Formats: sequence, C-alpha cells, structure tokens
Amino acid sequence: MGHINCIPIVVSLFLLPIWVNAQVFREENIVEVDPIMGLPDRSLPFDQPFILKIPTSSSKVIGVSYLKHVRQLDFGASYQHRYQKASPQNRQSKIKGLESLEPSDYEVKTIGKQNYLLISVRNPILLDPGSTYTFFWAEDVSPKIMGLFDFYENWKINHDSVGIDKARKEYQKIGDQIEAKFSMPLNWPNEQEDIRQLTRIAMVFEDGKLGLYRDYAALRSKNRQLNDKISTQTVLHNDPSTGYLLQLIKAINQKGPHFDTELRAKFLTDESLAIKRLLRLHQVFSRDASQRLGLMDGTIPIDCESCTVTPPQSYSDRAANLTESIEALDELAWMAKTLNVSGPTDLSQSIALITSLKTVLEQNHEELTPLLAIRANIENKIYYQALSNLTYLGTSTFIYSFDTRTKLSITPDFGLVSSRLSDKGNNPYPFVPYLGFHINFRPINRDLSWKSYKHKWGHYCSLMVGYSMVPLASGPLHGPSVAADSLSGFFKDNSTLLTGLGFRLGNVIRITGGSMWHFKTTSNSQQVYDQRKLRSWLFLGVSLDLSLKSLMNGLSDALKGTRPRYQPPMPAAASIAVSEE
Repeated sequence: MGHINCIPIVVSLFLLPIWVNAQVFREENIVEVDPIMGLPDRSLPFDQPFILKIPTSSSKVIGVSYLKHVRQLDFGASYQHRYQKASPQNRQSKIKGLESLEPSDYEVKTIGKQNYLLISVRNPILLDPGSTYTFFWAEDVSPKIMGLFDFYENWKINHDSVGIDKARKEYQKIGDQIEAKFSMPLNWPNEQEDIRQLTRIAMVFEDGKLGLYRDYAALRSKNRQLNDKISTQTVLHNDPSTGYLLQLIKAINQKGPHFDTELRAKFLTDESLAIKRLLRLHQVFSRDASQRLGLMDGTIPIDCESCTVTPPQSYSDRAANLTESIEALDELAWMAKTLNVSGPTDLSQSIALITSLKTVLEQNHEELTPLLAIRANIENKIYYQALSNLTYLGTSTFIYSFDTRTKLSITPDFGLVSSRLSDKGNNPYPFVPYLGFHINFRPINRDLSWKSYKHKWGHYCSLMVGYSMVPLASGPLHGPSVAADSLSGFFKDNSTLLTGLGFRLGNVIRITGGSMWHFKTTSNSQQVYDQRKLRSWLFLGVSLDLSLKSLMNGLSDALKGTRPRYQPPMPAAASIAVSEE
C-alpha cells in the first residue's frame, strides 16, 4: 500500500498542464521596419502572433502575401521551385509555402504624418522557426502602369503608332525588371500578333465587365467639356484688365503708414511674394497664352516660374494646383481690400479683377471634380487587377537563443512511468522515476501559452531516452540459488534503460511511452551473464521538461566547486569620546 502515496504525485503531474496553459498570453508583439534601412528591427517571432509595422508612402495596399523560402534560395528561385512542384490544378489556388492574408489581416494607418502598413500574422497561419520569408504586396498604381493604359487608350482611339511604341517600350522596361528580380519573363508581343489577346493591359482594357473603355470615354467627354469652357473664359484677356494688377503693385510699394497692424503682421514680412504673384499674373495673361491656359486648367500653379508642367491626366495634382492658386488669389484680394480702405488709391477695379479670376478658378476646380472621380475609378479597377507597384520585404525567423538555435533541440526531463500493464507483476516498482532527455523535432518557445497558436506534428512528438533512478532487480543474480526468473537492470548498477516517444501536452509536460529494457536469466546457472537475454516491458507515464541551460550552469558551478560565502570585513572600532564630569 505504500505505493498508493505516489498516486497524488501522478495526478498533480497530469493537472500541471491546466495551470501552464492558463497563463495569460502576453501582449501581441510589434516588429517595426526601419524606414531608412528597410529592415525589421529584429527577427520575426515564430509560433506566435505578431504585427509587422512597415512605413509606406501609399494610402492603400492589396494582396498582402508571404512566401517561405526553400532552403537558401532567394525569393525568385524559391517561387519557381514551389510553383514547379505544385500540381497544375493547384498553381492558381494553392502553392505550398505561399500564404495570402485576408484583407482583415492588414491595413494602412496614418500615425502623425507617416503612413504605416500593419500586417497581422496570427492563427492559424504562423511562421516556422529558422526560416526565411519574403512579404510582398501591391501598392498604389504607379504612373508607369497608368501611362501604359493611357497610351493604349490613345492608340485604340486614334491608332497613333507613337503612343503604342511608347507603351511597348515602357512595358518592356517593366518586363526586364520583373525578369531580373523574379526570373519570370514578360515580353511585349510582336506587331503581327493580336495585342488585344496577348497583353495583360489589352485584356484588362477590353474586359467588358470592368468597363475601362466606357470609363475612358466618359473621361474624354468631361475633359472636352472643361477645355471648351476654359477656351470661353475671357477674364484678364485684355491690357486694361491687366493694368489693374499694376495698380495694386504700386499701392503695395507705397504702403508706408497705410498698413494697419493686422495687414502688417500677415504680409509685411513677405510682401515681395504678393508682388511676385501680381507680376506673374500680369505676364501670364498679357503675353503667354499657354501659361494662361495652364493656370486656368491647373497644370501650372500660380507660384511657379520654372516648375514642370503637370501632366493633363494627373487630375489630383491639377486640383491641388488650382486650390493653391485660389488660396493665393484670396490672400491678394484680402490685401487689396485692406489697402483700399486705408489707402488713398481706389483699388475697387483690382479687387473685382482678382475676385473674378478666383471665381473662374473655383468653377474650373468644380468641373475637375467629376474627372477626379472617373480617374480614381479607373485606377481602382486597374489596382484590383493586381497591376500596381509590387513591394517586398525580406525577413527571417532565425532567433539565435540557447533553445532555438537549431531545429532539432535536446531537452532534459524528469518523469514517472509505470509498466504494470505489461510486466505481469515482475517489476518490483509500480512507478519508476527516471532522468533522461527528449530530442524535439521543433523548438518550443516557452514564453508563449501552449494554446495560443496552432501546432504541427513537430510540436507534439519527440524521441526519448531515460535512465531509471531505482535499481531493477529481483532474486539473486549469482550463485547456485539464482532463479530462472531473476531480473537485472540494463546498467551495471541495475538501473534500466528507457526508450520511447513523447507526446507534448503543454510547454512543460508530456505523455511518455516506450520500452523499459532489462535482462532476464533463462537457466539456473552460475554463468548468469552468458545465459541472460534482453527483454523489455512497455511503459506509460508523464514527464516534465527541465532547463538544459540551467542544468549546465548548475553542473558548471558544481565542477568549479562551491565558492566560499562572502564575509564582509569587520567594522572598525568606533572611538567613543567620554566626557569627564
């Protein structure tokens, strides 16, 4: 009955994983990517959720995926290897090692003035240890891609060979870049071949469900209306009108005491900017018709002397230029009104002229709004066809800690096993304690709750070798009285060898099963060792992981010997002054 006392120990060992797995999972990791170097600040965590925080200039992304590299191959070679290994029916849906994240797993957030792509890697898709990964995603549609569609649309409508030649050259440049990075050839078809069938751009453009052709037709129509309206706007068309601008410049130069406190605080420190704007308006509207048209349609901002003309199809930039010009004219009108009240010169004509020009630009900005919407719709359709900038980030999960530096790790353990189901009562011990080690097929991060991530077979299974802490022997082993059923241990001290498999239940505890090896005599002979045969019993039990690092540190301390305890020096005798009375 004495062995009944071991039952509470066994029960407590089985209850231990409940306590281990009840630990609260720590706050989700955030791995930041350096905006200058473009690299993560540390290795990515494996077997646990985390957030990858990546600086980006884009306001939206699509198609975030990551690829696990094959051994030491780079991204392109790994993709080709996995693509070729995949069956033809799976190549379009599932390639081993390539994971596409759900839209709910990533988003772009603005923090301060910087946009960040936040990628959440979480269950059931987690990273493996000791591996290299490449994350990649599509950002905003690049001007080059949009230019290709514009060139194609121009060729489609006007059959302009110049436009299609430009498109072919740009397309080939992109193809060369793709082939250099990913070993995937992308060639423009020969002139004799049908462009509409053999180019991705033509296929997308001609796709009736997408309706890009109709969108481009609406864009041309609205753009034509805007250009016709601008051609009829006569503000600042004649010299008398531009003379009112010179009148305002003269009033500013004669400001002297006529600037009140408010006007002085806002304009006096940089009144030259107002004069420059007025001189530019005078020059543009009296001498340069092309720049006048550019100011009216937003391809040239008002504060521009040698800047590059904004492309007509860049509608958002044109709208920004018009907004800038409207704000500048508003400031000029406010200044003119202030000078008109306090100064001797009548500036009412100048004020009316600037206000009229501001109204015209506001009308043009309003006419540009539907063009912005149509263009944005076109870009979105192209964007969601994955014809956008591809950005990628190389990372790894190589965490060189003591426990995870290799894929196969050795973990010492202590266990308590029983062979009662197979030993037929021959084992003198109902429970056998042992010390041993497990060979794990996958590193275990004990900082994580066991239930916090999805497990693979390597998390659970391990090979086990153990050494019993009690001698396994029954009956005399030598002499004439040796019994035929005498047992002896595997080792000289009669301790036995245990080998088997472990099945992990948590970060610390396993179920262990296998064979308990021993020797059994077969005859009543003094030559026991010549007659004994190796036998085994099946056993089942539980074991606890021990820290190999702590054990080795403890062994190192033991080999060095116990250091003498530190004895602080005796305090110096204090001299006590005794006053004599």
